[in-house]
Amino acid sequence: METIKNYLDAMFMKLPDTYEVKRAKKDLYAMMEDKYEELMKEGMAENEAVGTVITEFGNLDEIAADLGLEKTADGKYREPFEEESFGRAPRKEEYFSRGKDDDDEDVYYENKYLRAFMDVYWQTITCVYLIWSFITFDWHITWIIWPVAAVAGKIIKNIWGVEKR
Repeated sequence: METIKNYLDAMFMKLPDTYEVKRAKKDLYAMMEDKYEELMKEGMAENEAVGTVITEFGNLDEIAADLGLEKTADGKYREPFEEESFGRAPRKEEYFSRGKDDDDEDVYYENKYLRAFMDVYWQTITCVYLIWSFITFDWHITWIIWPVAAVAGKIIKNIWGVEKR
């Protein structure tokens, strides 16, 4: 699997660092990982499975075309320039990709009850906060739930979370 990850890193190095490219890389890695595991279950040797996966998914020109990127003279890829590209406002995904935290998508919880709880962790915290605040009318105190919940969430993630690869 490390070979596939290294191959993908090298392949995507020529592409611009945009939200769409990061998303495509993440999706492609997931598909390659699934195909690799499927081939291994069928009894294929590890090196042969890696080679097959890379052969099936490894065309950078197709990926770049799907993302609307054009190839430059030096072999790298870039977004096509518009006539007024210097004065344009950032696109919606450029705004949202900067602050987006995909941290929770990279963690897996082996305990099914903990996994179910962490799926609704922030919704549960919000409900507890609103119920507590409306019942007690102690809005000046109940805000403390947010930093406590953030620290508790990080502790749970660091102790029981398994990083996806």
